[in-house]
Amino acid sequence: MQFDLQFQKKHKVDLSEYTVDQDLFFRARLAELEPAITKLLIELFYLSSKTTLQKLKNALDLTEIELKYFIDKIAPFQILFCEQDCVIIDKEVKKKIECFLAKFDEDFIPGIEYFQSLLKQVPINILPTWYSLPRSCDSIFLSLKEKIFQTPAQYLRHIKEVETETYPIQPVVQALLESFAEGLTLYDLKRLTGLDGAKLDECILFLEFNFIAVLTYENKEERWDAKLSLPHELKNYLKKQSVTPPFTTIAQTSVVPDRGIPLTFAFDLSQVIRFAKLYPLKVLSNEGSLKFDSKNLEKLEATLPCSTSYLENILQRGIELELLKIVDGYVTLHAQAEPWLLYSIEKQALSLYKVLWMQKNQNAKQSEKGLSAIIDKGWVLVDEVIAFISSGKPVLSRGKEGFTYEIQDEVKLTHEHLSTLFESGLIEWGQLDKRRCLRLTEL
Repeated sequence: MQFDLQFQKKHKVDLSEYTVDQDLFFRARLAELEPAITKLLIELFYLSSKTTLQKLKNALDLTEIELKYFIDKIAPFQILFCEQDCVIIDKEVKKKIECFLAKFDEDFIPGIEYFQSLLKQVPINILPTWYSLPRSCDSIFLSLKEKIFQTPAQYLRHIKEVETETYPIQPVVQALLESFAEGLTLYDLKRLTGLDGAKLDECILFLEFNFIAVLTYENKEERWDAKLSLPHELKNYLKKQSVTPPFTTIAQTSVVPDRGIPLTFAFDLSQVIRFAKLYPLKVLSNEGSLKFDSKNLEKLEATLPCSTSYLENILQRGIELELLKIVDGYVTLHAQAEPWLLYSIEKQALSLYKVLWMQKNQNAKQSEKGLSAIIDKGWVLVDEVIAFISSGKPVLSRGKEGFTYEIQDEVKLTHEHLSTLFESGLIEWGQLDKRRCLRLTEL
């Protein structure tokens, strides 16, 4: 029996499928222009496509000699045609150049909006093949936004997965991520890729069509200095992520731990369960609230020197977790308690983490990402944790100044969250000069 096995083709950007040589020519010639000429060319694009030499001279505020010099400099583009005194701007050439000329404007934003205009340089029927999109999609850009740009995580995953045998892409990606604030010079690119000249230009265009980076230009001493940068939206997001909240530096050895016992709550809960096994605690239930016998609590305090309210909370938690139960007005062990007591302290804490934190907190994973800001801090002040740490999902949004990643469904850490984190074994409490402190455990 024969099976007709069909494997899905992994589509990728193929520069040979469109007029890449023309684009590379225009990009190279634009980079060679003097910044003053580039500025005039940008102004030219705002003028009527049909004018006169005199009107052109006046509009650009040039002398006849300066106008002739300007026309000579832009001659390689073949954008101007003179018929007697009439000057015609070639609309097709203008359309091809506009996308790349925008890079030399001081207000240029090297990001997703640029990629939108870049895609217009390619026949639309090619794009679904390049980006593995359904040919029936209503909007190429909206499909790409959903597939690649929607969140920073999606975007980063995309650029880390782009591979080709033609150019060494991932060394460039790694270098861009490591120096996202500064970008890469052409010298850096040559060193990373081993390419030069036309091949390097092709590689840069390939990077742009894969939305990995944008080649930008800066006016340096009357010449254009090129640099490769991550897309504006991704770069800004990484910058924000790299900013450390201004936590007060405190003397770690001056902080007094509340108990000094690793995974405190799990330890205390196990002690309370063992106590209840030996001495069932009398309890009164009134409309859903529990009142534990004060004499029993005093006896428990003698075994576990903690506040009454804390011990009552542990008893409540033990009942909620079905490690303790109430039988005939007394707190005693649930069937699950004995196996739980046989766990190591780490496994006990992990079980609490799963039930108290992960199952009861919808934003648990996102909140934990916020806690990454204090991983290396040791003891920090609780009020600063509440003030500085928040969590949410960054999603691509369009504002007045273009696209940006905005945090949606932002959740601030509260005292209640921190109490649950303590019970889950993720943090421990301490005190410094009557100010509450916390630090992450090794869980």
